[in-house]
Amino acid sequence: MSHWNDRKRLKSELPTGTASHAHQALPQLASSIPPSPTDTLVDQPVAVSARSADLVRDAGEAGAQSKATADPSAGAGAMLPAAARCVEAVLRDGVGAMPSALMPSLCDALAGAVTGRLEAVLSRLQVHGVDPYAPECPPFTFKEVASRCPGRIDIRFAPSSLAHTLLSRADDVAEVCRGVLGSDATLLYTGVVDSFGHSDDQGWHVDGDHLAETQLPPHALTVFIATSTVDPAAGLPEFFLQSHRLVEAAKLTAGVEPVDPPVTFPLDRATAVIFDYRTVHRGTANRTLTDRPLVYCVFGKRGWQDTANFNTADSLFEPPAATATAAVQ
Repeated sequence: MSHWNDRKRLKSELPTGTASHAHQALPQLASSIPPSPTDTLVDQPVAVSARSADLVRDAGEAGAQSKATADPSAGAGAMLPAAARCVEAVLRDGVGAMPSALMPSLCDALAGAVTGRLEAVLSRLQVHGVDPYAPECPPFTFKEVASRCPGRIDIRFAPSSLAHTLLSRADDVAEVCRGVLGSDATLLYTGVVDSFGHSDDQGWHVDGDHLAETQLPPHALTVFIATSTVDPAAGLPEFFLQSHRLVEAAKLTAGVEPVDPPVTFPLDRATAVIFDYRTVHRGTANRTLTDRPLVYCVFGKRGWQDTANFNTADSLFEPPAATATAAVQ
């Protein structure tokens, strides 16, 4: 979710003298914000990697059987197998997937609420003279919506909105997040990232920095939720496993090529992908003609707040005289 005015961002550069991962960008930690990605779209199939399939296989099996295999004698507070495995993956790798994280009825209601919010925001952007679909659209940020890169916008839901209320009822997601962060973790923010048709790859980035120069436990998590099955050609998020660890971040900063390529997770309907705020990730290019909205929510430890991703008081729903704050490049 971090965008052009984040404190840190990862810049994509191809490693020299290597062929094994020539199709991938080597992340480099930049002290300033790089220009938006301009990689040419390549019309080629997008496939979920075998490594990704391995990572979610156990979670998928557990998700299908979790309620059936739960030990009744363990009590109502016992964590289901799918949730426990996801907690383990997030702590170990910085990211984990949980299939069937939402009930079908909740998923349908959320999809409808998201569609309504998207339409309202896009309409108000036009009132302010902002066309996010235009290739030359400059970076912008309002209290309710911000550009993340060309062809990709991030819309924040108000706490009183229907979408936020529905996400607050995603009990399985909350269980995993509290399993990682602690029982006092709270749902802080909700929203949707909309990737337009033929948008580019996003730059490698983190949603938030480490809080100290020593490795600390996670302090915040981002959760992506698919309200409908996402076609891989529409762009699946990519993650570098274990990049939430300071030692791995130091390697990326030093230009060391990762041993393992980034991974993606199949985004079937109601699947949740949960990751550490410090995990290096990006949204990939949307090679279709249609938009790809992806709902998200942010959980944090008690007392923590995100002050980087939405940092303006300008409201999209104020008169157009209150113009959007330009992002610092």
